[in-house]
Amino acid sequence: MPVDFEVESVAARLHAVGLSSGPTFISWLGVIHYLSLEAIAATLRGLPPCALAVTYITPEDTWHGDIGSLQDISGDGASSGRAAGLDAHP
Repeated sequence: MPVDFEVESVAARLHAVGLSSGPTFISWLGVIHYLSLEAIAATLRGLPPCALAVTYITPEDTWHGDIGSLQDISGDGASSGRAAGLDAHP
């Protein structure tokens, strides 16, 4: 079901499509890194009891230790076929 999380109430949209109180699984993959914190909080508050799958990205300035080092050595690895500074051999 499409929702504009920045302007629509997820609870109202779920009700509009006839979601009842039965077991519910919500997939929120690849979405929240595009939303404001306010939209994320409002959506989470509006969800019914459910199983929820979410992906998220942490800001680079919060990366510490190994994850920061991984970014440094990977460089342009994706474009050259390398992963995390290691040469990929078929």
